[in-house]
Amino acid sequence: MIFADCTNEDSLTAALKWKEIVEENCDLIDGKTIPIVLMQNKCDKLEELGEKKPFQTIEFLNDFAKKNKFVSSYQVSVKSDINLKESMDTLLTAILTTSAIKKSEQDNFTAPKPNDSSVRSLKLNNGTQQNQQKKGASNSGGCC
Repeated sequence: MIFADCTNEDSLTAALKWKEIVEENCDLIDGKTIPIVLMQNKCDKLEELGEKKPFQTIEFLNDFAKKNKFVSSYQVSVKSDINLKESMDTLLTAILTTSAIKKSEQDNFTAPKPNDSSVRSLKLNNGTQQNQQKKGASNSGGCC
């Protein structure tokens, strides 16, 4: 996901630069491009502004995204939780359909068995908890 700002037209140009950087640095199998969704944030502020400028319309955003080869585009508000679930669903679907792992590699992968000596489990026993308390360590329920 790459974010732009509904209140700043220049942020769309910046989003293109970020997209280019991501694509240059992320190699996928078979030459596929990494799926990127364009999200224009702060759409909750558009109502306050009254009349929208052209770059603030969903039609403009969709055309911009299509022209620049984004998977999709959304006007979102992180603050007001608008269109976040939908945009994440779109991104996850795109990632799963352009899987970076080939099917043959998935078939060859085997998870370690529970009795494998390379798999270890860490247990915190009562003695360890008591020792920490004696040493003045806090017992706030966290790990440290």
